[in-house]
Amino acid sequence: MAKYRLKYYILLILIAVLPLAISLTKGEPFNNNNKEKTNNFLEVFEKILSNLEQLIKIAVNRALKFVLTIARAIYILMAAVGVLLWATSWSPTRGKQLILGAIIIMILVEYLSTVIK
Repeated sequence: MAKYRLKYYILLILIAVLPLAISLTKGEPFNNNNKEKTNNFLEVFEKILSNLEQLIKIAVNRALKFVLTIARAIYILMAAVGVLLWATSWSPTRGKQLILGAIIIMILVEYLSTVIK
């Protein structure tokens, strides 16, 4: 049990330190004299927070796009199974329910895909 807690703590520390390391290094060489160096702690902290905010926005946006892609596959599969059940008269009521559910999910997913870009 303690072994798993240690893994979670290490993962949490890595998640917290990664944006800090990215924002401090910024991929610039050490001898970059063209830009002003900021020594003010509050400015550096503000940059770290803004980079972390951008990182979270990008991660959430990608996760939502992934969920929408999975939902598209699900409603297509639901519609295909519903048509198969309804057309073969194996379970017409279940087929109609699956088709109706697929239509509702399709409307919701396609609406959300226009909102999330």
